[in-house]
Amino acid sequence: MILNDRDRLILRDLFYSKGLNLELLMANHFKGLDKSTVVKRMNRLSKEKFLDKRVHLEQGKSKVIYHITEKGLDEIASLLSGKVIRRELKSSNPDHDLEVARIFYSLLRARGLNDLKFENEIQCISFGDFDGEYEPFRRLNTDIYLSLQIKDKSYKVAIEYERSQKESGRWTEYLLNYHMEDQVDLVLYICKGLTIKNSMIRIESELAKSYQAKIYFCSLEEFFGNDSTAIFQNGNGKSFKLNFHD
Repeated sequence: MILNDRDRLILRDLFYSKGLNLELLMANHFKGLDKSTVVKRMNRLSKEKFLDKRVHLEQGKSKVIYHITEKGLDEIASLLSGKVIRRELKSSNPDHDLEVARIFYSLLRARGLNDLKFENEIQCISFGDFDGEYEPFRRLNTDIYLSLQIKDKSYKVAIEYERSQKESGRWTEYLLNYHMEDQVDLVLYICKGLTIKNSMIRIESELAKSYQAKIYFCSLEEFFGNDSTAIFQNGNGKSFKLNFHD
């Protein structure tokens, strides 16, 4: 089987994301094609051992998740952004990682976008002389790294997706780690629901009395609710607006 350019990009994204479902693949790699055509191509890649698939229960429905294999990773090594230092091929938390992937593809439309990376790319790739730029995000296990140009300044932004309620002490620890990291300019938390968002804002409002207010929050519904902008709030009642291209 000869891989085409789209096949290689799919395999690259499967590695960086640790797995994608059919909906994400169709929306971002097979736009305008019939579902049966997409399934046929993915099955061909699976038969040739470039990728594997497994069934995952998503909102009460069984859905297939595709992830890259060792053979697939070897095939696309030249497409990667650096040298592979770790081989994490599939997600251990699909509910979280599939939503992160959906957020990632939406962020590709962000105005002022300089750079965008999945956690697995940062964790598994050595960027040589540029490793220092990503080291804080690697250390903090950031879900998505975003480099954003706002006017004449470039901002290094951590994007985090929080999908479950946690003890306040754990959230305090997460937020403090970011406050104490000078190389992270901005942190944007996308929360599964308003309850999680409001709980985190209450904790951050106390921390913001002692630290620079650089952490902002919005719900998942708010993030995807407007095609042109997403508005985040911080612990001081201020907002940060992330604008998107049409």
